[in-house]
Amino acid sequence: MISLATLLVSLLYVTSVFSAPALQVIGLRGSADDASERCKRSADVFGYYYTEIDLSEYGSTPDEVKNEIKLAMIKQAVENSDSEYILILDSHLSLLLGRPNDLLQAADNLKADYIYIAGDAKREDEDPKPESMFHGLFARTKLLHEAISNPPPVLGEDYVQSYLDGIKERKASTLMDTTSNFFQQIYNNTSNLHIRFEHDRGYLQNIHTDTIPVVAVANNDHEARRKLNSLSNYLTRSWSPETGCQECDEGKIDLDKLTPSEYPVVMLSVFIVRPTPFLQPFFDRLSKLEYPKNNIHLTTFCAIPEQQKFVDEFLDRHGSEYRSVEKLDAADYKDQDQAFLYASTRCLDKPDCANLFYVEGTAQFTWPGTLKHLVSTNRSIVAPLMTRHNAFWSTFWGDVAEDGSYRRSDDYFEIVERRKRGLWKVSLVGSTFLLNRWALSEISNNFLEEAFFYLSLTSTTTERVSLISIKISGGENL
Repeated sequence: MISLATLLVSLLYVTSVFSAPALQVIGLRGSADDASERCKRSADVFGYYYTEIDLSEYGSTPDEVKNEIKLAMIKQAVENSDSEYILILDSHLSLLLGRPNDLLQAADNLKADYIYIAGDAKREDEDPKPESMFHGLFARTKLLHEAISNPPPVLGEDYVQSYLDGIKERKASTLMDTTSNFFQQIYNNTSNLHIRFEHDRGYLQNIHTDTIPVVAVANNDHEARRKLNSLSNYLTRSWSPETGCQECDEGKIDLDKLTPSEYPVVMLSVFIVRPTPFLQPFFDRLSKLEYPKNNIHLTTFCAIPEQQKFVDEFLDRHGSEYRSVEKLDAADYKDQDQAFLYASTRCLDKPDCANLFYVEGTAQFTWPGTLKHLVSTNRSIVAPLMTRHNAFWSTFWGDVAEDGSYRRSDDYFEIVERRKRGLWKVSLVGSTFLLNRWALSEISNNFLEEAFFYLSLTSTTTERVSLISIKISGGENL
């Protein structure tokens, strides 16, 4: 039971664009992450009046927060709303797919006072479950305000039930959207979904129901979230055949306007984790990266004793050029995971360390501007596209199967062959990647151990950070 006196309601008004005054979108948000920012971006792109309810005091995601707390916060938001309609979403799992007028038209066609995301409902006339409204609900503001009673002095589960009872008492019409006319639920199988393009934007078509939904909501599991990540590459004016990458320059850092001493400080962590050929050219290319070395902390880890000499030779030649140097003794770490986590800690212990650049000895940087380019993208996790000459092998997976094995995405070959160029959200990356300080902290504090290091990284990222981006920038693996 929760005392109302301890319930702090925090509404963050994050955009004032009001193309459709009749509609307010409310995003339920736990701790801010890439996914909640993506939902906000979709609202900005299409001009929604969008607000967030900050639940981070009670949980990192809305699903971790008790329903009665969420309902009390929604009650206050509805009381303060001047809009005729309200749309409630989980901002970590949702994406707006069209303009406000498209959404209002889709709702009008359904002729219901309350439109719920279907969840596991099989029929449109099933009663909504207590948690239904927190994943996706469209309603008239006035009706919702009347149905939600004022919070009692002490909140309990019966508060949510009283809301559902209030809907029945008022004989309001409710509809569970089982045909994806409004809400498109994203599960691990998206074979029923096709992406179509209209000029500069993509939209979803459900080919089984022959509908064009206006909101996408992922089921709250790793596979569904990865599917939404993949689909979102082409939605909300992110990329289109007509315009190419539309979000590549968003939030970008223009390093050319900074002096070298003003560049963000990076920790370069070099890992030799298996017998690796061509280490001499690897280190030669590493030394030629166009980034000020006095803004780079260097850490090295070599699990292959016979190849430690290549690391030592590199440090003898160039170690003094770096901001700091630290060698990790392989005997101190049981595996790659533990060595990586220690390197992460070393970066986080340094107040000036803004990014960690993880590099394995297999990564041959044929383009010296790779690191500078990655830092300039200003993403939580970003990696260069690394490929082998005349081969379809690369350092990213477009998809991950339920058992953690490789699964090819539909757009894999187009990306690897560079027929599609841009910034792609992918399921897994290996060999080399750049993490900003926030992502590094989230991953190191919540690391999930899986069968192998890259899968551990992708599982933790899906759970805590949400998005991994890969940038077409050049470079080959040998």
